[in-house]
Amino acid sequence: AMYGSAPAHTLEWMHTEFTTLNWHHLGIPPSEFISNPILNASGLVPLSTTIDPHGKAFVSSMESQIASIYAVQFHPERVMFDFSNDNIIHSPH
Repeated sequence: AMYGSAPAHTLEWMHTEFTTLNWHHLGIPPSEFISNPILNASGLVPLSTTIDPHGKAFVSSMESQIASIYAVQFHPERVMFDFSNDNIIHSPH
């Protein structure tokens, strides 16, 4: 599982703090993800949700049950020392 070996404190930070960079709009709400027949047939399972700037939840990470496929709807590649944009989080976590 994508988050299976993550330490408990890391999962807590991800659950309670803004630790990811989200520059997205029009994310897929969890209910639509689960009810979509194409996504349902794909074997993808939602793992996490995030709240967008308008207060709507969207699926922010998922993994496949049938292949080694993981996907995220945030920017894990953004470096924490990049100060070129105020949207980049600079939490110690």
